[in-house]
Amino acid sequence: MLLNMHILELNHDILMQVAQYFEGSDALNFALTCKHAHEVAVNRVHVHIRASPSNDTSAKHLLSMLQSGDPPRGQYTRGLWYSHCTRWPPLASGHDSAISLNKIPEQIVQSTVNVRVLHLDIDNCGLGFASSLCSVIRQLRFLKEAAFFGLLGSDLTNLTPLSTTIQELRLWCAKE
Repeated sequence: MLLNMHILELNHDILMQVAQYFEGSDALNFALTCKHAHEVAVNRVHVHIRASPSNDTSAKHLLSMLQSGDPPRGQYTRGLWYSHCTRWPPLASGHDSAISLNKIPEQIVQSTVNVRVLHLDIDNCGLGFASSLCSVIRQLRFLKEAAFFGLLGSDLTNLTPLSTTIQELRLWCAKE
C-alpha cells in the first residue's frame, strides 16, 4: 500500500535528518518553502560575505546585519573576506573614535562563529591586529582556511594556538 504524504508531514527529527543532505541552493530553495522548512534547512545555506567598507558607517551596517535576527544571521556565514582600513586622528587629540572603529573587525568576526574560510586584511596604520581580535580568531572552532594581511610579528604570538581544524593558513606581515 502506498502512502501519499507531503514531506513536511514527516516527524521533525526525520526532517532534520533529511535536511542534512541539502547543500547551498537546494537548502535555500527548501528553506524558502515555509517557516518549518526554513527552521530545519536554513543552516545548510552557505553564506559568503565579501566586504571592504569605505567608512565606519558601512562597517557598522554590516555588523548590524550580522547581529540581527533570531538566531543572528552571522551564524550562517561560512566564508568571510573582510578588508578594514582604520584612518584616524592622532590619539593625543582626544578622539576615541579610533578605539571603537578598531573594534569593528573583532565584532564582525565574533558574529560569524561558524565561519570556515576567513580572509582578513586589516590596516590599522601600522598597529597590526588587536590582541582582542586575535583572541576571537583563536576561538573559531570550524575554521579550515585563513589568510591574514597586515600582521605584525607580535600578532603571531597572539594568534597561537589556532584551531586544529585549519588546513590552509596564509600570513602576510606588515613592516614594523
